[in-house]
Amino acid sequence: YESCAVRDRILQMADFDGVDVGGFIPNYFEVKGRSHFCLIPAGTSPWTNQLYESIHCGCIPVILSDEYEVAFQHIVEWQHFSLKLPESMVGPELYAFLQSIPVEVLREMKAEVDAHSCWF
Repeated sequence: YESCAVRDRILQMADFDGVDVGGFIPNYFEVKGRSHFCLIPAGTSPWTNQLYESIHCGCIPVILSDEYEVAFQHIVEWQHFSLKLPESMVGPELYAFLQSIPVEVLREMKAEVDAHSCWF
């Protein structure tokens, strides 16, 4: 992961209120399930399990990759239950953006995540 600079910037967000990032934990899926957003950074391959785990757990995925393209775009309306943002946004700007999303929009996106989770 040394070549994945976005991951280093995500780790720097650990001091922000309500943000949990870092190593392996025994209740990983439980934590994901309690979260509003799950950050999905670019990895070492063109896809990541974190995206599908997040949806399965009911967490709104925030895809942080300039290159990643989600599957089945012509069938699945990803914009209803996920966010795709540029890697350059990671840091205080991303934190402020996510906090600014109205509660009603969060509810709608969460309902869409839950409606689509059976497919992941």
